[in-house]
Amino acid sequence: ENTYKDSQYFEMPVEVKVGDDLLQEAVPRLVKIDVEGAEVGVLKGISKLIDRYRRLIVVEYIPQHSSRFGSSFEDIRSIAHEHFYKIYKLGYAKISGGYDCSLVQVQDSQVDEPCDVLLGYIEDPFIQGIQDRPVGTQMLQASNGR
Repeated sequence: ENTYKDSQYFEMPVEVKVGDDLLQEAVPRLVKIDVEGAEVGVLKGISKLIDRYRRLIVVEYIPQHSSRFGSSFEDIRSIAHEHFYKIYKLGYAKISGGYDCSLVQVQDSQVDEPCDVLLGYIEDPFIQGIQDRPVGTQMLQASNGR
């Protein structure tokens, strides 16, 4: 089913590689995953990298795309829990000259709308800094590199 508006839909074979095999020498600072619904497969394929480096991971989650691969947000939650990661829903708002980014920790509620989520190891200094703030939405500011 074509879930993309105003685009031509077609299928083509692609080569798939396991992230842990492909990235043996990589030491990423941040991992961004946006693979049109196959995010759970990518997370499973980089489990050694996750355990080795405990980096922050940003995952695009679109329920309709994930369902095409037989996965759901519960699968992301399960992988995060397995690796001792917390999950935060990211929100973005453009402001003059930059962006505001909000982080809201995902507790037991199901995420059922398209969003980006941040997965962070519970002992990561960034994640611990968020935990030390009052409960609720955490705001971060980015200034387009200025």
